[in-house]
Amino acid sequence: MQTVFLNGEFVERDRAMLSAFDAGFQHGVGLFETMLGVRRGDGAEVIGVGAHADRLCDSARLLRLSEDLHADGLAQAVTQTFERSGLERARL
Repeated sequence: MQTVFLNGEFVERDRAMLSAFDAGFQHGVGLFETMLGVRRGDGAEVIGVGAHADRLCDSARLLRLSEDLHADGLAQAVTQTFERSGLERARL
């Protein structure tokens, strides 16, 4: 089963939906960072996840997309998403 992280929870890929009224969907409003996930013998790691999450949260606030996004929770969600994927390497 493939899952995605959407609105604070893991959801089956086929059940993940956005509202037709979502600003990102309607107007292309958004921001992104590209992160590298690697799996090593001792576990999975997303390189520089803390710095990436800090930048994403800062940018979201500056663009007034979200005031309640927190870097620690975002970093944890990204790492868990990569861990669940089972991939050896991934761009996130």
